[in-house]
Amino acid sequence: DRALWEAGWQHRPFYPSSNILGRLPNAVAITGTLVTPVVGYLGPVDLADLSRRANKAEIAEVFAIPIQDLLDPTHMVYESILLGDDMPAFMSGKHRVWGLTAFILHHFLIEVALPVLLEDPVLVDPSTPATTLGTRPT
Repeated sequence: DRALWEAGWQHRPFYPSSNILGRLPNAVAITGTLVTPVVGYLGPVDLADLSRRANKAEIAEVFAIPIQDLLDPTHMVYESILLGDDMPAFMSGKHRVWGLTAFILHHFLIEVALPVLLEDPVLVDPSTPATTLGTRPT
């Protein structure tokens, strides 16, 4: 299965103009898989185009969550997992981000986004989607 997944890399979204900003500490999935989260700025993203190009066998839906929703404590919940720990999950409308994705996102928000926003709150405009975090409005 993994070989077939890897063979389909050409059909996955690719962002040649992406700007890699850095990486977060490695995270280990409950399955034991080591994940290295990389943070980058993709620029404007066409969700409709991305949705059309997404591998339907891997991705149920393409969506964006505004950074304001991610930072709003009323949109965050903690869920118990089998190991007895509580893990963060994020809610936005009908969407729920959970598991390893939520764990990495939570780490990003605490270690990167919040310190930047506390230093300069003008970096996030409530009408701007999450993909523009770190850019200054003109």
